[in-house]
Amino acid sequence: MKTLIITGSPKKEGLCAELAEIALEAAKKAGAEAEVLRVHDCRLQPCRMCGDGWGSCREKHVCAFGGDGLTELQSKLAEADSFVLLTPVYWGGLSEELKSFLDRIRRCEASKNFSKNPESKSAFAGKPVIMVASAGGSGNGTLTALEQMDLFVRHVGGKFYDYIPLTRWSFGYKKATLASAVTAMLTE
Repeated sequence: MKTLIITGSPKKEGLCAELAEIALEAAKKAGAEAEVLRVHDCRLQPCRMCGDGWGSCREKHVCAFGGDGLTELQSKLAEADSFVLLTPVYWGGLSEELKSFLDRIRRCEASKNFSKNPESKSAFAGKPVIMVASAGGSGNGTLTALEQMDLFVRHVGGKFYDYIPLTRWSFGYKKATLASAVTAMLTE
């Protein structure tokens, strides 16, 4: 079992970094091979909306500009059996880098669900996903960020496992919630 923990935080320290480590440790304790993917380190470009918004991603399921590392990331996603999506809450939504990453992946992966090729399926198809939104400021926006991740998971055919909203005030006890959710996802 491979678990990919995808974090949209640009910080190497902070709430999301600690949550990624908690998820990583819980996955390893549950016997999974696990890895943290920091989207910030990938240095991906935003979608260029080629082909009037439906370039090669629609028919070939790859980005025409995948040379920035997106194609390799699609392979990594396909190898995973489960996912944890983590984002800091910025202005009531996902981090800009995670949003850009998910938008590009969505175009390539969701279009597989509508392909005429019966063997074509999204890297997320039927795989469980835990979604985590961490608000360090006012605490507002966690639900909106989770809704945005939920929409992505639905588009790519992932299997909703859990939503975990947390704030700087609930962080202490929600860390245990995340560890428990990862363990349960991998052992059920």
